[in-house]
Amino acid sequence: FGAREICRVFDLPQDIIYRIYHGVDHSVFHADGKKPDTGSSYFLHVSQYKPKKNVDRILAAYATLPEDGRPDLIAIVPGYQGKKSHARGVRLSTERCTSAELATWYRGGAGFVFPSLHETFGLPVLEAMACGCPVITSDGSACSEVSGDAALLVNPRSTGDIAHAMKRFMEDKSLLQLLRQKGIARSQLFTWRKSAEKHREVFEKVLRRS
Repeated sequence: FGAREICRVFDLPQDIIYRIYHGVDHSVFHADGKKPDTGSSYFLHVSQYKPKKNVDRILAAYATLPEDGRPDLIAIVPGYQGKKSHARGVRLSTERCTSAELATWYRGGAGFVFPSLHETFGLPVLEAMACGCPVITSDGSACSEVSGDAALLVNPRSTGDIAHAMKRFMEDKSLLQLLRQKGIARSQLFTWRKSAEKHREVFEKVLRRS
């Protein structure tokens, strides 16, 4: 997705663009480890606040879910400047977390909700998958490219779509288990070693040409 954007904006041929994916630190982000003792199940959202992260629609979608039996919503959004939600169950934190703290939150989540309007990669999607947290993410930009068939995809501009996906997570335990398994397997395809090797290949090609 990022490669296509570069080619379109700068009118460049695709064959001079090298696509290299990020990796996941699997020594930190993995399914076997500590989970938070929250006392209740929860949906999770993590992002550095920008309007494109779509936090307001996540909050609005959550508020439409039936209160009886819905998980809490924990949103960790440093720099958040949007509207405060008064829906019962919402816990919004603007404090930064370490990678180890985020991994703990991911492991305990009933679902990771990340319907971003625009991403050139979307690393939190893979971090959540690596920790065994089933993912809801966008059907466009890089989110669907990175998640493959290991996430439930939604129209990020539709509050109803986001809410429907969250409701499915509440009702369909077999779907959650399937996405957990697929997510863990998908995340294993992305490593920093593989990313580094791809960078080295590009540098060696450039050196051979010079």
